[in-house]
Amino acid sequence: MKERKKGLNPLFSSVFLILVFVIGTVIVVNVGLPAINKATATAKFVDALNTMKLIDNAIREVIMEGTGAKRLVKFSSPGEFEIIPPENAIQFKLQGPQIVDYLSRTLSGNVFQIGGSDVSCSDSGNLTMENSFLKADFKKVPETSPLAAINTNETVLSVKEKSYGTVVTAGNSSIVINGDPSTASGTGFSEILRQGRDLPLCVVHFSVDSTLDYDIYYILFAGADFIVADIRNVR
Repeated sequence: MKERKKGLNPLFSSVFLILVFVIGTVIVVNVGLPAINKATATAKFVDALNTMKLIDNAIREVIMEGTGAKRLVKFSSPGEFEIIPPENAIQFKLQGPQIVDYLSRTLSGNVFQIGGSDVSCSDSGNLTMENSFLKADFKKVPETSPLAAINTNETVLSVKEKSYGTVVTAGNSSIVINGDPSTASGTGFSEILRQGRDLPLCVVHFSVDSTLDYDIYYILFAGADFIVADIRNVR
């Protein structure tokens, strides 16, 4: 049996994202708030973006140079940075006057800006992701030795549209690679990469060993009325 590791390899994954999350932008601004407050917050935001791009460039250089390469990146932090190993991400949080549109999502290169933080993630029972508009349950497949059987047509259990209370049960959520139906099942495990409330996004990860091995990432963003299915690391 091949040895599998959780999540992505931060140096050799074919897709590597550095994320900038702007959290709490919906805070009410009092009447008469000095314009300098917003100017200060905007300056911090721009500094954070530039720092993220600097780190991203250093990581790209290390990936291209291969094993043994390294970079030392020096910068002064304009605010609170957080490294999130399960998501292979670096997060910058900014609270205060509204800098970006609330519940907006903007991708520029490898930098993701998210306005808002209405997402919750839990693995109590099923793997559950929820925001103001959607609640989705995914099948929990514990990581065991040997790995448990996994069938991708059973990964999505249900999706609830909360505005009208409509619940959709997925009849078939199969993932088929290169038109080969044998890739839809195999062995593996599932997990939520980070649990908690008031998050900018939630990620459910399925690791699948089949005739081809691959990873499925289901992503729910703050304020989104859709779920992204991202297939990575096909090998």
